[in-house]
Amino acid sequence: MPNTTRSRSKGRRPDRGQPAQPATKTPAPSLFSALERVLTASPWKVALALALVHLAFAIPAFNPTPHIGGDNAAYVALARSLVERHAYLELWDPAARPHTQYPPVWPAIIAFLSLLGLHGWFVLKATVMAFSFVCIGLAYLWLRRTSTPGIALAAGLVLAISPGVLEQAHWELSDVPAWAFTLLALWASTHLAGAPEAEGEPGRERHHGRWLALLIVSVVLGNFTRAAGLPLVVAAAAWLGWRRKWRDLALLLAVFLPLAFAWWLRGRLYGAPGYLSHLWAIDPYRPALGNIGPLDMLRRMASNLLRYQGMHLPILLTWNGENRWILGGMVMVLAAAGWGRRLGRPGLAEFWVPVYLVLLLIWPATWSGERFILPLYPLLLCYAAEAVRGGLEALGKPRAALLSPAVGAAVLLMLAAPGVVRIGEIGSMCTREYLHGDRYRCMTQEYHDFMTVADMTRGQLPAGSVVLSRKATLFYALTGYPGRTYPMSARADTFFAAARDAGARYVVFDRIPDLAPLYLHPVLLAARDKFCVVKGLTLENAAVLRLEPSAPTRTGVAENAFRVCDAPPQPPSPAPAPAAPPPAAPAP
Repeated sequence: MPNTTRSRSKGRRPDRGQPAQPATKTPAPSLFSALERVLTASPWKVALALALVHLAFAIPAFNPTPHIGGDNAAYVALARSLVERHAYLELWDPAARPHTQYPPVWPAIIAFLSLLGLHGWFVLKATVMAFSFVCIGLAYLWLRRTSTPGIALAAGLVLAISPGVLEQAHWELSDVPAWAFTLLALWASTHLAGAPEAEGEPGRERHHGRWLALLIVSVVLGNFTRAAGLPLVVAAAAWLGWRRKWRDLALLLAVFLPLAFAWWLRGRLYGAPGYLSHLWAIDPYRPALGNIGPLDMLRRMASNLLRYQGMHLPILLTWNGENRWILGGMVMVLAAAGWGRRLGRPGLAEFWVPVYLVLLLIWPATWSGERFILPLYPLLLCYAAEAVRGGLEALGKPRAALLSPAVGAAVLLMLAAPGVVRIGEIGSMCTREYLHGDRYRCMTQEYHDFMTVADMTRGQLPAGSVVLSRKATLFYALTGYPGRTYPMSARADTFFAAARDAGARYVVFDRIPDLAPLYLHPVLLAARDKFCVVKGLTLENAAVLRLEPSAPTRTGVAENAFRVCDAPPQPPSPAPAPAAPPPAAPAP
């Protein structure tokens, strides 16, 4: 007999010299065996794979066009204040007031990036995409802990490729970072001793402290990333109290309450309104409408529910919010049923969902959007899949129940496919135009002109100029000139009083169909001769006007005929440093 051990050590066949045995054909791996290997693989490996799949689709969908909202510009200005002033100030305001509205975590992250030398819209958007990458992985890890491997894989794949998620992955706002902290907290909660997902796992008490610390840190960071993170704090406290984990609850409150009190006290000391002041407004952009009553609140809640079910959720799923109310309704009804099935042994997620949902329903409908249901999205997919699976099992169809997550994911992905293709086409086109110098090509013409005029204004106004505009934070980010949003009033005397209070000599005219037609255009027509158009800072849909309250009234000219300004009283100053200069576009 040959020495088999020695033969293996030399790389020889152990049966060398023996009669050849008939060769047996190794069966080719089937689709089901490959799927089984994925379902039984390490959760970390599958989470990373899904996050990479998401990234592969998110990169073509990446749109470098700056967000038209003012929030993102405020975050960048606050970050600059942290770096340069070591204080949390509104640099876009001529008074540089202490800021009390946006929590500081996201500006602090942007400030850290700037200390590393990373600036500009590209960096900001890439950072959000990195958080989105993390979110997909964390969502799968939570799904794998709380549901079956089949549902976790199906829901994770739908989440990774959903066109609405791909779109949110490149906006500069704080929603995706806050989503990451929410998912981290939900995942950490499933490892705590006594959690439904941790039952029967050995050694859970030994590791309870580190998972509790991760839960508390995530909850607190989520709350101070977005004001909408407060429901997670409430839910975590309620869940720990319901489970009689009094020591854990005390630790959570010991960390959160001093920070929350300090933030509340800051708001009280500086007297600035917080988000709650907007909660009772019928429309935050039309203060003249007043506040809502109990019946108005019920109507708002019903309206918001219909908007999220019929438009925002379908956009996340398919990037199409038209005539998709049946799809959104089916997912929401099934998700409600799946959530109800879990109430016998609820986890943190089951406590958080109703609290967060109430916040979405009572929030002004003007601010509703897909970004607000991002944190709920993986939970909705999970609950809906569990409801379908449970229903089929109750009907005595175990095979159909086993296949239902894969079938449901296939249907949703087929519905999403046109949206995925379309968002990739738009992202590629917008990136190409951006790199060729037209940074605002993918905006409406009104916004295109507003942003372009802002770029043209940089460095062209006298030193110390203050400018009123529709988005003071955005105008400051683009030009470096401080200012305020013009008052939400159509009265000329109110406008000029606000200008005097701010020390403003300029206002930006635009044709964007919301604030300007309501408030600025009536003032311009009523006091036409108290404004003049600044030379070289005008396009068809936007212009910079100078305020001249003492100018004489003209007669015999058209109502909308504005004077061109004389030379400014002093030469243009060097351009002040903008809060977030866009990266320079390379030459074509």
